[in-house]
Amino acid sequence: MKTRFSILRNERNANLFIIGVFLFVAIFLTWPLYINDRMILGVDAFFHIHRVYETAMQIKHGDLSYFMSIFGFGQTGRIVNMAYGPVFAYLAGAMLLIVGNWFKWQFVTNVVIAFASLTVSYFSLKATSVSKLWSVVGAILIYTLMPALSWWHDQAFMGVGVILLPIAMSLGIRMLQSETPGIKPIATGVLVALGIQIHMLSTLFMVLILAFYAVPAFIKTAKKWLFLRKGVLSIIIALIGSANVWWPLLSVSAHNQLLRPFIEGNAGSDITSLAVTVDGSRNMSVVLAIIFVSSLALLLRKLMYKTGPDFVTTWTLVAGVGLMLMSFQILPWQTILSNPHNPISLFQFPMRFAMPATVLLIFGIARVTQRITLVNVDLVRFVGVVVSLFMVFNVYGYAAQTARNAKDKDLFVTQPYATPAFVTPDLTLDKLANDEHTSDLSLLVADAAQNYPDYLPISEQNQQNLSANDWFHGNGYEVQYLETYVTSQALHNLTKQVDGQKLILEWRGDKSSTVILPVAKYAESQIVVNGKTLADKARVTKLGAPIIRQQSGNNRAVITFKAPKSVIATYVVTVIFWIGLLTYLLVIKVRKTKAL
Repeated sequence: MKTRFSILRNERNANLFIIGVFLFVAIFLTWPLYINDRMILGVDAFFHIHRVYETAMQIKHGDLSYFMSIFGFGQTGRIVNMAYGPVFAYLAGAMLLIVGNWFKWQFVTNVVIAFASLTVSYFSLKATSVSKLWSVVGAILIYTLMPALSWWHDQAFMGVGVILLPIAMSLGIRMLQSETPGIKPIATGVLVALGIQIHMLSTLFMVLILAFYAVPAFIKTAKKWLFLRKGVLSIIIALIGSANVWWPLLSVSAHNQLLRPFIEGNAGSDITSLAVTVDGSRNMSVVLAIIFVSSLALLLRKLMYKTGPDFVTTWTLVAGVGLMLMSFQILPWQTILSNPHNPISLFQFPMRFAMPATVLLIFGIARVTQRITLVNVDLVRFVGVVVSLFMVFNVYGYAAQTARNAKDKDLFVTQPYATPAFVTPDLTLDKLANDEHTSDLSLLVADAAQNYPDYLPISEQNQQNLSANDWFHGNGYEVQYLETYVTSQALHNLTKQVDGQKLILEWRGDKSSTVILPVAKYAESQIVVNGKTLADKARVTKLGAPIIRQQSGNNRAVITFKAPKSVIATYVVTVIFWIGLLTYLLVIKVRKTKAL
């Protein structure tokens, strides 16, 4: 006799039902935004708002500028999106145009990111022989713990990039499970390429995780030469699929000294408390603490008594525990992160190691839990469901409180420091609410700006002498950026307009004098002021704004960016790659459908 749930015994129907549940959870967790009718503007919010506004306006007006920011960031011509997830920026810009205002954009974006995180995590867990139930539980834990939720909380972009981490772990686990050389070159290469297109720092974690699994897989296989060939092929695929990101960045870096993201000068312990927190803060939640301690206990039991999880699960837990320990203050992070010439300092915060660690630990614990036989299996499953529901409602409660704070208490509230560095003097709570809901997308970016000077050109001497002391003080780089590019009133009656890929500035000079032009001058920039082209060695400020001589009366400056032909070629190569890949996948899908 069929029960009402017998339809779910079909694999396809069960997966569709679970996907539906994930969509409901994603909307449910984002619903506080709708109820309170206000955006959550966290610590990185306006940096990404300007990024998205830039691409939205490029798409709307057909003025595509891959290097210069000609609409966002105060129309300063600075490089941002080229080096910082261009695919996400353009997709998010297109979404902004579709929904029509910033509030709807944040609501839809949060739903999409939550749904993507849950779905990707579920199918990644399931692909490593984890049961449906524990794949669902694991997916919910991954989203409601630290990684993906940090985007909801403070718009930290790692929260978007880590969505792809479960796929990397799935490929790594299957690499170890396979009897033949387990590298899947197309899947691995495409994953890394997509990661680079979205967020390079998250991609670095993916590569490290894949390499961690590749070492024992290489030792295990008898076909080592084939393993290496597949590995090289995956690297080639990744490089081709992301050529439009890494090659332009290398090209620009070869001719310019680009200011790196800020150096963390106070690298204290990032995860020290066992308080119940689910907001991506520096505290470890109780649930995550239980998972971590349980994983550590399993590893110690395996070491002391030679019994416990299989090798694949043990190796996964080793990686998770190791990365989690790195996020504690057991390493001299103050010394490591304050050294600008140490590549590890690019991670900025020890807490970032906890993000992939969390996903690894959940993968490992999910594999362990579904094999528990010493206690009532139904009881274990019941606990898994209860924990999932607890995390969902716990996050909803936090989300509701954060949304209420944003509506009732302050202009920008998620944490005390989560404010943009500059707002217009007349910005009020009511005006901000109007900016979020109006169809005039320019108002919000005009009323607030972030103080991040990333990727602005600096001198070679300043690059060599970088230190943590160059940020966050009375005359730090972030202050100089605001004074030079954002708040400067030196040019009277200044107007900015876009003509194709040209940025045009016009102003009136009271007299002939030396002034600072609030645009970034890179080696590839061509700046024509009143009909005269600035020399390559023209004087510039510490953050690359040219110092020019204005004339009395009307002045006009035209700024363009001359990208090398090799860079333009990478656009073509990348587009052909992704079109070819999508065509290939479509053909495979059609053939499988016909074969059924």
